[in-house]
Amino acid sequence: MRTIRQFLKMLRNLSEILAVLLLAAGAMAHAQVSNPSVIYVSSAPSGSCASAPPLQTVISTGTLYTCNNGTWAAISSGGGTTTNALTANSSGGAAPGSTFNGASAVTFDYHSFGAAPLASPTFTGTETTAPAINVPSGATLTIQSGGTLTCAAGSTCPAAAGSLTGTSLTAYNVYYMSGSALTNAEANSASTLPGICVASSTTVCVYSGVVTNGSWTWTQGQVIYVSDSSAGGLTATAPSTSGHFVQIVGVATSATTLLVMPSLNILGIQ
Repeated sequence: MRTIRQFLKMLRNLSEILAVLLLAAGAMAHAQVSNPSVIYVSSAPSGSCASAPPLQTVISTGTLYTCNNGTWAAISSGGGTTTNALTANSSGGAAPGSTFNGASAVTFDYHSFGAAPLASPTFTGTETTAPAINVPSGATLTIQSGGTLTCAAGSTCPAAAGSLTGTSLTAYNVYYMSGSALTNAEANSASTLPGICVASSTTVCVYSGVVTNGSWTWTQGQVIYVSDSSAGGLTATAPSTSGHFVQIVGVATSATTLLVMPSLNILGIQ
């Protein structure tokens, strides 16, 4: 009888354990996650999305999607994409040192972008829009080999190596020094010689270097002289009138280019 009672007690204990297990299994079967962090889907989500939904992973590709500013977007290895703009402006905008993380559009002042302004900037390549360049006090503007510097009317141009500065010059005329001023040279009188430079603009006169004028029609290799019939003029024909003078200004290196190297050996014509 004692053995039967022990056996029945063991059965009762087992029944109670089984009941607990069944209740736990039922609870787990009916449990729901209110807002899982990642859910798995069969196709990529697209279009608009609600604020802060769970991430979605496409089962076939493993691509993870997130709701980015109200629109579904794939998360790439680089951190995702954004349609928010980073805009440069001439003034205002974000303060120097601000960061852009794509969460919202940002405008910044391009004058404050990057490091402090270079003291001696160098420009390379070809500029076709003729921009205005402001050179701060104490800075250096270097024109690379083959480049030209043209000053606007009324502005003051710095003298480049091999050139003089003047005022109200006529571009592409040849000049002599009259006192402290540059004056149009002419080979019909010793008093208007020697020609010492050719104006490349209204403020710069080149005494050693290259001057280019699209209106010239020289022949390559021609010797170019001070004209004896036009003040400031250049000619490929040496003067021959008695009492006039012959002075070489330079050599044409192309139809529109003159290598300026004035000779001080001036010949008088008998």
